[in-house]
Amino acid sequence: MTTRTKACVLRAHTLRHYACCRLLLTMPIRTRADLRCVLESMLATEKSGAVFFEKPHEVGSSVSSTIIPKSEIVDQLYNLFHGLLAAYDDGAALEAYALTGTKPLLSEVLDRSDAPAAMQTKVVVAIAHRLAALGSASLSVEDRPAPHGLSLAHVVVARGIEDTIKSLVVGGHVPSDDYGRTPLSLAIQLRRNASVVKAVAQGATVAHLEAVDAFGSTPLHHAARGGAAAVCKALLAELPPHLVDAKNLAGESALLVAATSSSPHRVAVCQLLLENGATLDRAAAFHLLMDPEHVKRPGWEAIEPELLQAPHDGLPIHALTRRN
Repeated sequence: MTTRTKACVLRAHTLRHYACCRLLLTMPIRTRADLRCVLESMLATEKSGAVFFEKPHEVGSSVSSTIIPKSEIVDQLYNLFHGLLAAYDDGAALEAYALTGTKPLLSEVLDRSDAPAAMQTKVVVAIAHRLAALGSASLSVEDRPAPHGLSLAHVVVARGIEDTIKSLVVGGHVPSDDYGRTPLSLAIQLRRNASVVKAVAQGATVAHLEAVDAFGSTPLHHAARGGAAAVCKALLAELPPHLVDAKNLAGESALLVAATSSSPHRVAVCQLLLENGATLDRAAAFHLLMDPEHVKRPGWEAIEPELLQAPHDGLPIHALTRRN
């Protein structure tokens, strides 16, 4: 960034002068420092207590001034930020800057607790749209822009900021990390609450909902393993019906994963899956029957009739009939 440009940015904030912002919009600014400086100015202006700024203009032969709202200055700075993003023609370079380094751009936006949520969302969406316009970059494993190949969508979802997630629509290309996890799968594995998962699922494409990780597990597998009944319910409202019985590379359905998990809510999750069309096969029945403590857990009363009718050749189903 040139000394002149930096001085103009600082003057635009310090003097709150409209003409400075207009000057910035006409100047060729292309470096990372420019983006950071404009972002800082935008945040500082948003936090400023002043509501109005002076805008000098000519009326006839005399110079007068009008009063313009602070929001117009913020919009000017945002337009400048958007223009700077357009200067990047290398998707890998922009993605690397946005996600990595000692001061990644995305972290600078999301880590500011004092920044207005609406402004955070606007900036993040602008970065996402520019990356989408540039297309996905082909990078080697060694040159991945973030640990495990996390995309911008992964990072935003991991933070669990619902308003930003709702505005960030993942397009036709479904990003996945080195383990094949999509943003939806990552949100579930990180145990984000049901409202966050619901926001991701509602904005996801069918391809995103159907995507499996490197182990063949669907988002529903991850939710079932964690015993997250509310998350499973949110997913089941959005998932295509055929995914309820989908199996991972180990041949496990979401129902079997739930039945074999260590979660104290595993029986309730099994009940929810069965109510939504899951098939109770012999393997799932075996694991539900083998733990005597299951009869004390919420959801068992709804599952027991299903167990009596399930394929149970050789299983100790008599224990249920004797109890009844």
